[in-house]
Amino acid sequence: MQNTPDQSVGRNTVLLPGFSGNKVSGPAWASIMGLAMLLCAVQFLQATAISPDSVTLEWNPNPETDILSYQLNYGTAPGSHPSIVDAGTNTTASVTGLVEGTTYYFVVSAINQAGLQSVASAEVSYQVPVTQVSSVTVIPQTGWSLRYVNSQALNTYAAIRAFDGKPNTSWATDYLNPATLPPHELQIDLGTAYPVGGFRYLPRQDACTDGSIDQYEFYVSADGSQWGTPVASGHFANTKTEQEVLFDSKMGRYVRLRVLSDFSDDPNCVVAELNVLQGAIVAPPPTATAFANWAAAANLSALDSDPLAAPQSDGIANLLKYAFRMNGSGPDVTVLTSGTGTTGLPFIALERSGTTAVLHFEYLRRKNSSLIYIPRKSLDLQTWLPLSSTTPTVTSLDAEWERVVIAEPCDPAAPASFGRVEVMMPTL
Repeated sequence: MQNTPDQSVGRNTVLLPGFSGNKVSGPAWASIMGLAMLLCAVQFLQATAISPDSVTLEWNPNPETDILSYQLNYGTAPGSHPSIVDAGTNTTASVTGLVEGTTYYFVVSAINQAGLQSVASAEVSYQVPVTQVSSVTVIPQTGWSLRYVNSQALNTYAAIRAFDGKPNTSWATDYLNPATLPPHELQIDLGTAYPVGGFRYLPRQDACTDGSIDQYEFYVSADGSQWGTPVASGHFANTKTEQEVLFDSKMGRYVRLRVLSDFSDDPNCVVAELNVLQGAIVAPPPTATAFANWAAAANLSALDSDPLAAPQSDGIANLLKYAFRMNGSGPDVTVLTSGTGTTGLPFIALERSGTTAVLHFEYLRRKNSSLIYIPRKSLDLQTWLPLSSTTPTVTSLDAEWERVVIAEPCDPAAPASFGRVEVMMPTL
């Protein structure tokens, strides 16, 4: 499909392949074409212009000379068109009072003077765009970084263009050599932990429609490894307008968009902009209270009870001892014994085998707490990067603790690789 300027009306016009004179223009137009003896379907028709509450449909006149009227039927479910508009002999009809965010389905038929009615045209759908989004806070993109993407068409359509603040640029999956098949995935590091309560998706803003997302899943994670179940999933509307999805707040630093299908049934995915919305504050009183109880049990008070204090002169902060099941009442620099240990700082080791190498992470994690554990890797102890999308192995130890093991692939030719596990305690 190609877009050309419609100078007569000052709007965009969509020309349909194989036909002439069919147009889709704003505030919202859809076209239905009549051919042969009865009306036939228009292929690849889309209503893409923004309209607050109305849509105008247009079709070519039938070639018969005894057409008495045209009947437009519509409804809000595919294949069901209970509402009727008598267009008379006109080849256009308008429907007003449409509800924002609702998809409507239209067909048209011709009636001749003998009372015979043609078979209905192919169904045309139109999604009424939401003209206003909620007033929730948008998390600034300035601190974001790309954590993982399964495919990107470098350089023009690099993944970082999905969050560069420019609606005229896009992330696109590789569509050549050969095209990468869905599902597609984009993971973003927000830079710090936020209560995430929604996101906004802006489809590509050029004349093309390939890659517009249909079915999606959205995840929020504290550490970028444990994603759990989606906080939101569903289908987007087939429109060029920005769409918003809200959900119950979840505390996290990482977000993940999975694209399961697009509207054009091709393997590509294109995102012009992805914005993440800050939700209601997720209170962590259980963690704050539990830490205070732990500090009191270790006979720590005043400044010595601060999470970042190291009162035992061993260089290990209270928060790390609390997070890794260590002794807070005395010096403790124990490192977790791989496979069997039940206390200690994370065990991290570079393991080589032939031409492969992995960075082995193993650490304890408190269950049902809002502590945020973030494993990271480095080649030079200067730049620390998040791990890849490797799925960790989690084993329950008891009602309060679990063991996390991650085998992170790394470059076997690198002279050294380093790892660490950061721990954060969210505050109100």
